[in-house]
Amino acid sequence: MRSAISDLKLRRLDVIHAGEETFNLARDIRALSLMRILEDMKPVRHVS
Repeated sequence: MRSAISDLKLRRLDVIHAGEETFNLARDIRALSLMRILEDMKPVRHVS
């Protein structure tokens, strides 16, 4: 995950999982609950 963040120059990485809760794995890595994805995921901002 750290390699992906570095290599792809990501600000954060979300890992989708089948559990019921969304939680941080690290400062810039989040485990995102599939059941809560619409509530927990911030909208993507488009860069012009």
